[in-house]
Amino acid sequence: MDTRIQVFETEKIKNEIGEEKEVNTVLCIPWAKVVEIAGGEETEGKILHRIQRNFIIRWRGEINQKSNQLKLDYQGRIYFVSHVKQIGRREFLELQTFVNE
Repeated sequence: MDTRIQVFETEKIKNEIGEEKEVNTVLCIPWAKVVEIAGGEETEGKILHRIQRNFIIRWRGEINQKSNQLKLDYQGRIYFVSHVKQIGRREFLELQTFVNE
């Protein structure tokens, strides 16, 4: 685990006049091991470059519970968490992520 990532969730809050605003709340800034999974292009009306990466971090209860509601920042790029898989008995978590460009 040699890379720092930032794991956060996006919450919608209302201001004084009732407008909803999205606010990112940082849950943790763990060390992670980055595993390259795949990269490719998809066409859905336009060409999208899709990158899939897995990040292995030490086990954290709040990350395990919130699972696919999370996002993470790695090298200035925001990845969406699609699945969280537990490795071992509360030892590590594997965050399976993707980003479309």
